[in-house]
Parts: sequence; structure tokens; C-alpha cells
Amino acid sequence: MKKLFYILPLLFAAALFSCHLDDSVSSGSGNELAFTKIFTVERDSLKFEVYSADGTVMHYGYNDIGFKVFVRGTEKKTGYVKYRPEMYHSLGGPGHSSPVSERYPYNQDYGLFTGYVCFTMISDSSSFWFADYNYNDSLFADSVYFQVSTAEGRQLSYWDDVNGGNTYCLTLIKPVSVSSGSNTFSLMLHRTNDDKNFFEVDSAVMILKTYYFIGGETSTGNVNPVWKGGGRYTGSVNFTKSGKWHVQDTIYRNNNRITKTNPPDFVFTVY
Repeated sequence: MKKLFYILPLLFAAALFSCHLDDSVSSGSGNELAFTKIFTVERDSLKFEVYSADGTVMHYGYNDIGFKVFVRGTEKKTGYVKYRPEMYHSLGGPGHSSPVSERYPYNQDYGLFTGYVCFTMISDSSSFWFADYNYNDSLFADSVYFQVSTAEGRQLSYWDDVNGGNTYCLTLIKPVSVSSGSNTFSLMLHRTNDDKNFFEVDSAVMILKTYYFIGGETSTGNVNPVWKGGGRYTGSVNFTKSGKWHVQDTIYRNNNRITKTNPPDFVFTVY
């Protein structure tokens, strides 16, 4: 992505950015995701329609997203999309990206090029998100402004493993909201050395500990997340009563502990 210090005032002239919240896409096969079109990016004869399965905006944390691609008005249904977000800080400091699918292949069930992105920061008055859009490594729309908002229940943990020389990002997929009893606990784990290129971490070992906010009571019946492929891990957590619960995740990679003494801590409120 190009340096953005001098192009900020020109972005809206360079690309048409419009919102359309009336379009939705579901698989028609009982899949749980339903995508809504959140905005459109146009550059010359190229158009990307951007869809989200998680609301009407991009939000902090994990997002299931998809794209429709049109070239000279003709929809494309083969190949792949590459999506590269990067944040620019107007007060200085290096830019950074977020964990994102390497490629978004075409998904026949949804009629979209689908994948994920895990945003590590929200937009504010001094921090701005831009993205490059790429179809088949041949057609491009670069440096297009968009916003990332907060969303209740979305959580992410970011830390350095000094001994291993990596920075890790652990993103909660579900639950977003919780109920009393057993809840699916699903996450993604990534590593980076430069805050711009993130890689899915496979075959890690995760050990959960739950405790109640008042008194430190723990729960039984929890299942440690196990690797399901593509940097994803799934287990379950059991909340035995209403109130605030903490879920800590201690992680080992290649038999070495990569989390700090105080491991990533996700907080949930059971009503």
C-alpha cells in the first residue's frame, strides 16, 4: 500500500464509495451466515461490492466478509480477491495492518468471494483505515478509505513473545454473547514480525481457565480449544451462574509457552 500522507484529501475523488444496506446474501443451504452489502468501491471499469455477515459496518475484532466483483458491468465468478487493509495515523507512527485472509476464493453457496478479517483497532479522529482491493492479481483499486467501529462482545488480545521473537494476535470468533451453561468457544491465532504481515498459527495447544469475577470461583465442564485448520481453534466454556466471567487462554507452540504470565483474558457477562 502506498504512503497515505499526501493522498488523504484526494481519496474520495479517486474512488466512489457508497453505502447500500438493502442487499443481502445467504447460502440457501442452511448455513448460519447471512451477508449484507455494506458499501461499494468503484475505480474506472472495476467495481467491488463489500458484504459483511456481522452487521452493517466493519467492526473491531473478527469479521466474516465477502465481495462481488464487476468488470465493465459483468459479474466475475471465478478466481480470487485479495484484500489488504492498513491503518494510517495522522499524528505519526508506523502504519499497520490486521490479520486477514490471504485470498478470498469464490464461494458458490453465497455467490461471493468470502473470507475473514480481524481488525485490531477502531477508526477515530486521528487514525484512519484504508484498503487495497485486488481481483486475480490483474485489476486493482488502491488506498480506499473505510471505517472500523466498536461492537459489543467483540474481543481480541495482542502480545509480544520476547523469547520467540513474534507478536501474536488471538481473536475471539464466538461467543459474542453468552448464556448460562455451555457455550462454544472459538478463536483465531496469528503471528507477525512487522504488524503488517500476519500468518495463521496452526497446531498450537490451548489450556483454558475460567473464573468468576467475584470470589474467583471456577467452573467445570470446559473443553480446551483444539486446532480445526486455518489458524482456528474451537472448544467450549461453561458458565454456571449469572454475572461476570473471565476466560484465560494459556497457549503453547512447539512445546514452548508463548503467552505471558498473565495470559489472554476474555470477559463475558451472563445475564
